[in-house]
Amino acid sequence: MSPKIHVGESSIVEGGRGIFAHSPLEREEVVMVMGGRIVDIETHNQIGEFAEEYGMDISEEFSFCPSSDEELELMPQCLLNHSCEPNAGFLDQLQIVAIRGIEPGEEILYDYAFLLFGNPNNQFSFRIDCRCGTDACREVITVNDWKIEALQKQYGPWFQPFLRAKFDRSGDPS
Repeated sequence: MSPKIHVGESSIVEGGRGIFAHSPLEREEVVMVMGGRIVDIETHNQIGEFAEEYGMDISEEFSFCPSSDEELELMPQCLLNHSCEPNAGFLDQLQIVAIRGIEPGEEILYDYAFLLFGNPNNQFSFRIDCRCGTDACREVITVNDWKIEALQKQYGPWFQPFLRAKFDRSGDPS
């Protein structure tokens, strides 16, 4: 984690935590480098709902995924929350960066569309009601949001590389 950020109580997730800036972050400044346990889809399924809540896809088959509260503490990237008007995204498979300037006190948020992928072998189907409260709020977030062309056009460079490759390859988001 950048020394400019810290874990705090989220205003988006009731009773939940998030990541906040305590010093200004400039556009494209690295917020954190992801690390921790990487699992395949079979292991993801075994972990269950905890994996659905905290897993972060890095390919069609693999994700960073804690399996317990103890592992979660070692993987702070899993505490980043969603916004339909994000201020952070992915520079590459591991680095999360500011996509605009972020002021002290702001919660660092990315759009879950930037990395969620609906692996057909996943026994769970991620779907949540959005509570970001922004003008652009989609109200419901699913594993298929990465296919939304308007999001690709607005935030394409900030998606996980495996998803960028899927929509860049053919121009077809399927």
